[in-house]
Amino acid sequence: HEHKAMFQSTQKLLAILFTIFEAAVLVLTGSLVPIDNSFYGIMILQLVIGAILILYLDEVVSKWGFGSGVGLFIAAGVAQTIITGTFNFLPATAASTTASGILPGFIQSIIGGAPNFAILIPLIATIIVFLMAVYGESMRIEIPISHGQVRGHGRIRGSVGKYPLKFIYASNMPVILTSALLVNISLFASVFQKLGFPILGQVSGGRPISGLALWLTTPNSLSVLFTNPLRVLFYGIFFLACCVLFSWLWVEISGSLNAKEVAKQLYNSGIQIPGFRSSKRQLYMIMKKYIPALTILGGLFVGILAFIADLTGALGGGTGVLLTVGIVYKLYEEIAQEQLMEMHPMLRRVFE
Repeated sequence: HEHKAMFQSTQKLLAILFTIFEAAVLVLTGSLVPIDNSFYGIMILQLVIGAILILYLDEVVSKWGFGSGVGLFIAAGVAQTIITGTFNFLPATAASTTASGILPGFIQSIIGGAPNFAILIPLIATIIVFLMAVYGESMRIEIPISHGQVRGHGRIRGSVGKYPLKFIYASNMPVILTSALLVNISLFASVFQKLGFPILGQVSGGRPISGLALWLTTPNSLSVLFTNPLRVLFYGIFFLACCVLFSWLWVEISGSLNAKEVAKQLYNSGIQIPGFRSSKRQLYMIMKKYIPALTILGGLFVGILAFIADLTGALGGGTGVLLTVGIVYKLYEEIAQEQLMEMHPMLRRVFE
């Protein structure tokens, strides 16, 4: 418990320090511009306080509720973006008369006698990516298991079940880490430009306009595919490669997802595979057949979905839609798991 408390305290401290750094970079490089030069410090402080509030609200939800507080904030933000992007009937600017929402804008185009079907592409892409993400979250390999000797309960005869290994094994962490890497490349491009060494490319108005930073900026429109296909190809290869790499790293470094640790957890819980002798090594060999492949394929799958969603301009962004599906699905699983463990207390040992 001491080590766990120390780890959590260190994690909070690093999160706050990183928040201060990111807020300072965003404001000082021009990504966020205050209304007056005297408000730079206030804007940085505002960003830091907001992030700290989210951290502590996350702690409250994690301790007293289900799921992650940060996850719920992300899901709510993406849901708001999707709803406003779909149904907002107000114009984007005061000079415009066209509704900024997709459906009101499409209806206006029909009334005007020139239906604009292209405006529906982001909405259709959002629905397709959402359904594919739900399908991917529900895919799993089920390994038959039986319960052997469990301390405090004796031998449970005839108790068999299945141990599920999710297809998206590393969840959405590969996409989160890849997106964070790309954002930080853009931020550091701004920093280097301010220092007079634009080695990562030129930045204007907080957006890269040349160099490596531009080539690694998310193409948010299909038009980029026709105007600069090489940039889209380069970005796609880099994005997918990073997703696979981060998926593998997350599973290996997390300490609880790799084949060795999963086998150890199952063995200590008194679980074995029917038809195989009960040993930690045997469990490890079986898990090793599935987990590495699921790690790579799952990372590639979420990478492709996020890339397609970003390229087609899906509402909420590719990463946002994937995160929302994963967060809601995880919340559902946690509630179902809690109810199951209340009915079968012996299963609590498997998940501890």
